[in-house]
Amino acid sequence: MRLRSLLHSPGMAAVLSFLLPGLGQAASGRLRRGALIAIPAVIITVAIAVVLIFFRHDILDAALMPQWQMAILIVDLMALGYHTWAIVDAYLVAGGTFRAVGRASTTARFGAALMLAALLTTTVGIHGYIAVADASGQQAVNCITDPNGPECMFAVDATQPPGDPTVPPYADDATDTPAPPTGTPTSGPTASGTASETASDTPSSSPVGVVVKAPTYPLEMLPPSTGTATDWANDGMLNLLLIGADAGAGRWSLRTDTIILLQVDIATGRSAMYGIPRNLFNIPLAPESAAAFACHCFPQYLTAYDERHNYQNYLYGLYVYAEAHPKYFPGANGVRGFKALEGAIGQLTGVHVDGMILVNLMGFVHLVDALGGVDMNTPYRVQTLKAFPYPDADGSGHTALNIAAGQHHFNGAMALAYARVRHVIGYDSDYYRMSRQQLVIKALRDNLNPCALLSRISSVITSLGGTFWTDMPKADASKLAGLASKIAGTNVKSYTFTPSNGYAEYLTVDRVNKIRNAVAHGLDGVPAGSGSGGGGGGGVGC
Repeated sequence: MRLRSLLHSPGMAAVLSFLLPGLGQAASGRLRRGALIAIPAVIITVAIAVVLIFFRHDILDAALMPQWQMAILIVDLMALGYHTWAIVDAYLVAGGTFRAVGRASTTARFGAALMLAALLTTTVGIHGYIAVADASGQQAVNCITDPNGPECMFAVDATQPPGDPTVPPYADDATDTPAPPTGTPTSGPTASGTASETASDTPSSSPVGVVVKAPTYPLEMLPPSTGTATDWANDGMLNLLLIGADAGAGRWSLRTDTIILLQVDIATGRSAMYGIPRNLFNIPLAPESAAAFACHCFPQYLTAYDERHNYQNYLYGLYVYAEAHPKYFPGANGVRGFKALEGAIGQLTGVHVDGMILVNLMGFVHLVDALGGVDMNTPYRVQTLKAFPYPDADGSGHTALNIAAGQHHFNGAMALAYARVRHVIGYDSDYYRMSRQQLVIKALRDNLNPCALLSRISSVITSLGGTFWTDMPKADASKLAGLASKIAGTNVKSYTFTPSNGYAEYLTVDRVNKIRNAVAHGLDGVPAGSGSGGGGGGGVGC
């Protein structure tokens, strides 16, 4: 009898309809009314179940489409009104009328009112959270796929031209400066036979008067820059540039610190990662920008002032230079620098770069944390030199690192520190850092289950807003995820184009051809992946 009385109480009826609209009405004896009210909730629940069971691979695409995000917001607001009405209606049905409630004791009235208020507040909070998460997701997706570039990631001011003596363009991090060649090369093979590599004191007809210390790349060796990110699967290969960027105090504009070319055979999942040193000199430019300099490359020095003050012109400065010189580097502000980088890496490796993924320091931290951390095996101890503690990514201070060799579970901050730290006892160079970065990327892939990721896709996307950007088409998100599911650590080969591997930082025609040859045969002997899905098909299969 007590249970029956409890079920018929206004407070309990409201609680039941909070859990499932219509359930409170049915418990109060109004079965037909309860069934009618429950129909929308049942339909929505069944629809969600059908999507999760049969159409999970579409969730990722839908999560990135503005029309779906707006539809979710509208449905959520309608559901808020429907849910609220169902709770209030159950309360009234069980209590008869507000007049009946008014005849109850003061304590009962207060308790019933408090229960109803708590349920309505919780309902508004739940649906409000969904609305805020949806809006945050829309904002994050707009940032991640902004066709105007990663404006929401970096406040980049490229109006200060390189060469201005008040702001040395690429002079920070003097410890990164490689030693100059011991001998000055005098010639190198070209399409016509020879090319001068001696320094010239005569400025070329370039934007800022270049002192050329580079080979003159023959235009015949530059493959046409054809295709766009939207047709990335047409040739059966995905060539994706992975960029880790740094900007902040002590930096002039934005620096592309980490440059990795990921090459994937779409049919088999065979993959290779090529670590591109950020401090390369004389990298050939894409055909549309080749006229910027007489060497058809991004030369070692930009101005006579830079040469006198030893301001080296590294590859990682190409973004800034291209942004400041639209005459020679086509594209919109915020994008042309990255397009110039894609084109230059394409010229260096002999492949068309389909697109890029750009992440800043905190974006990497957020990504790893959103994925629950990363398990990986470190091959050697990583201990910072006493005089060079690791600078924290958020600029809050410095940390003395001492990461033992062996198995670890890293959160985002530690994974970044392992990949980013340079001044390490016994391994103090950019090149050891490049190999560690590839180890972290492999570990992330081995730890990542694209299907499991779908269950928290909203939180992952939201966490990356303002820290992550790509020019790959968002309509192909599930296809790219499907391709990722075919890649595993056993079918990924790593390369680093470093001096210790026989690749000099000072590029020449023959050295570029050597790199191109390595990339052309980079997938030789790599086993096919064992995962399912694929970039050229229907996407990730879960």
